[in-house]
Amino acid sequence: SWQPYVNHGIAIGMASAGGIYDLQGNPWATSAGFAAKGSEILAVAAHFPDPPGLAKTGATVAGVRYAFAGGEPNREIYIRNKVSGIVFSRCATCMIVAFHDSNILPATCRCAIRKVMEYLRRGEQEATTSAREAVAEVAKAWQPYIDHAVNSGIVTEGGIFDLNGQKVATSGGFEATPSEIATVINHFAAPTGLAARGGAVIAGVRYAFADGFPNCEIYLRRDGGSDGGS
Repeated sequence: SWQPYVNHGIAIGMASAGGIYDLQGNPWATSAGFAAKGSEILAVAAHFPDPPGLAKTGATVAGVRYAFAGGEPNREIYIRNKVSGIVFSRCATCMIVAFHDSNILPATCRCAIRKVMEYLRRGEQEATTSAREAVAEVAKAWQPYIDHAVNSGIVTEGGIFDLNGQKVATSGGFEATPSEIATVINHFAAPTGLAARGGAVIAGVRYAFADGFPNCEIYLRRDGGSDGGS
């Protein structure tokens, strides 16, 4: 749960109120009484690529108007009025929204949130590196199965893919793209739907729907020919 992090930040004076949100403005955790609406959060977050664009309109958060006061593309937006301010800081998966009143210096709030966000960004980078290493290890484990299937004549070529169409292991020269694989995968629940859309394209070649069993198998054949199936 993210709630303890929010509670701790308020307790030690990093901010007066605030929350952690996903990049669509949905709250993961908020401090008691922080009344910002998801639509208000999202309206500000939409300016992360170009924070100064917010200077033209300002922003409303929890029903209070704020002016643009500073920012860094895809990292931070700071808005304020005469008595308070709000820091928006984002990483790849979430954003921190930190409100400070006149009892907390703007620099204190912004500096504290930057430190927290740098910690989150480092965690994301480490997780991404670990995930890539894990995928590489999985590919090594599955590659012998693909090689054996091709060498023993079970298939001419092919691969193993995750359910998003991303390659796990493939035979040499098999050039199906993730989007092509994902298109077929999306029809596993109702394979005959592929017939209605004119089959599918794999490695740049169009195949017609030939047969299938829901959530088990889909079989495609090359249009107008007796050879070639997928």
